[in-house]
Amino acid sequence: KKNNGVIIFNSGLIDKLETIVLDCIEIFSYENIAILTMNKEEKKDLIILFSEFCISYLFYHEFAHIMQMLDSTDQKNQHLQEEYSDVNSFNIKNHVYELDADHFGVSMSTTDLLTYIWNKQYPINPVLLFNLITISLFTISSLIIEFSGKDFKTIYYKRKSHPHPLIRIIECTEQILFFISQNFKIDEVFFQATLQRNIKIIDQINYSSCRAVGYSNLLEYKIHEIEKYINE
Repeated sequence: KKNNGVIIFNSGLIDKLETIVLDCIEIFSYENIAILTMNKEEKKDLIILFSEFCISYLFYHEFAHIMQMLDSTDQKNQHLQEEYSDVNSFNIKNHVYELDADHFGVSMSTTDLLTYIWNKQYPINPVLLFNLITISLFTISSLIIEFSGKDFKTIYYKRKSHPHPLIRIIECTEQILFFISQNFKIDEVFFQATLQRNIKIIDQINYSSCRAVGYSNLLEYKIHEIEKYINE
């Protein structure tokens, strides 16, 4: 209002976010490589780190929307909720704005993660990097899955208020990996392994309401349509 923007996080959001992060770190700690490379003290640090990581993502995602709307004359876009709504009228600008805000949000939160990595150990420990990047992909993916409700299972493109959560996850994970690759000279195979590790973890768990999201199956059978949508 009058070029002033307000970002509101209610206590329920923070509580849910903290629960998601706790669950993600606990699940990740039982992953094969994590069992051999993580200890209990590290888990405590990771819970704090990735709670801040997720809050940073959410804040800068919303901040991006404020920047997008500074010059907007469309009053319908002056008040945003992050809940998915099943609207019949597709607006490509809203989908573009949502992906743009995701890109900005994960770029800013990944900046904080890179600072942590640089302060933690230099030269960089590949195992530490492998674990931290995987957790960043996993927590952001889980956050989007949990907040998308029942929208994950059936893929859609030009529908609803937000892009399909799978598409948002693809864009967020690619942005995180791209952002890190610009700061570390690491072989592409490393990032592909990180991506596959994240997909494998997500496929093995049930989210709230006993939902299995079938991430790898959706990717396998819908990747061409997804790429077409993203390119457009």
